[in-house]
Amino acid sequence: MAHPIAILSGLRSGRLLVTDVYRRTSKGRIEWLCRCDCGAEKWVLRINLRNGTVTSCGCANRERIATIKLDPAEKKRRRYQRTRRWIADNKERNNATKRISRARRIAADPEAARERWRIKEAKRRITKGPEWVAEKQRKAYLRQREKRLEYARQQRLAVNPEMRRCLYRESYKRRKEANPLQWQEKRRQWRENNRGLVRARNTARKAKIKIATPPWVNLAEIAAIYQNCDDGYHVDHIVPIRGLTAEGYRVSGLHVPWNLQYLPEQENLRKLTRIQPEDPVYGINIRRPRI
Repeated sequence: MAHPIAILSGLRSGRLLVTDVYRRTSKGRIEWLCRCDCGAEKWVLRINLRNGTVTSCGCANRERIATIKLDPAEKKRRRYQRTRRWIADNKERNNATKRISRARRIAADPEAARERWRIKEAKRRITKGPEWVAEKQRKAYLRQREKRLEYARQQRLAVNPEMRRCLYRESYKRRKEANPLQWQEKRRQWRENNRGLVRARNTARKAKIKIATPPWVNLAEIAAIYQNCDDGYHVDHIVPIRGLTAEGYRVSGLHVPWNLQYLPEQENLRKLTRIQPEDPVYGINIRRPRI
């Protein structure tokens, strides 16, 4: 149900007298037709009439300005301020208009526009000198620096998959160290949503360990090593069950007590299944032909 319109006819606001004629604007606001003491008529918003914001059709302001006598210098200064204010208010619109006009000229004759730019640029280089040219080139390089570096990085990654994997691991490590709680929550959520994949990985891991466990090994001794592992440490295979050397050779260690060690959790996760040259077990005896 629409709200009833408050009748303001007969109300006086300064020099304005509200008539009984009103209208609704395109935005749904109410305007009343008011008659000024000077005889002019003016449409005024209802809120302005109630607040007393508008008190005349503009004649009071004109009379006030007429009484003020300004010297020519003050008039010139005020005219300059109005001009500057108008330029500032319409700067974005003027820039947009210039861009549209320039785009139309270029679209109409691209070759002529390109030739005009060459002539203009050559004149500017001659008049401003080599220092200006060097500074302009430096600024252009700085503007495009990040974009060019990212392009070169993408090209290197496309050529070198190993670099791509290394950068991904470094980025993953930085995100993990920056937000450990968020990383743990994401891991938990991923395991909840991919229970089948987690179960398959665990089964494959157990199968690898079973294959790498010789029949003559003492299983009770291995179980004792796992039971005595302190919190914050992992039981790690010195020679991975299925790992790689730095040169890309595959290695395969046994699941035996003397191939097990205690490593801090972060160090074990960082090591993964790779053997580095600084490891004690790294040598010619564990190298295999590349497959």
